[in-house]
Parts: sequence; structure tokens; C-alpha cells
Amino acid sequence: MLDELKREFGKPQITLREAARYLRKDPRTLLCDPSFPYRKRKGRYLISLVALARWMGS
Repeated sequence: MLDELKREFGKPQITLREAARYLRKDPRTLLCDPSFPYRKRKGRYLISLVALARWMGS
């Protein structure tokens, strides 16, 4: 799973919009999920690919 995400994005973190597009979900839906692994930095929501892969596997 992680290898697939690394090939798709080519960077260690992605934005909420990129994650939502990849998962085919609305960004607001992801933010409402308490288990979704995001961090807010300088007004932007960032998601680590490692954390996203773990979240997708659970």
C-alpha cells in the first residue's frame, strides 16, 4: 500500500485535497473522521503517506 502511494505522489506528505481525490471522498468527510491521520500546519491540512497507508489498512 505504501509503495503504491509513494509511486502515485512521489513525496512524503500530501494535502487533504490530494488525499480526498485519491480516496474518492469529500475532504469534509475525512476531517469528520476522528481516526483520519491529518495535521494542520500553517492553515493547510497535511497527511503523511505512512500514516495514510496505515489508516487505509485498518
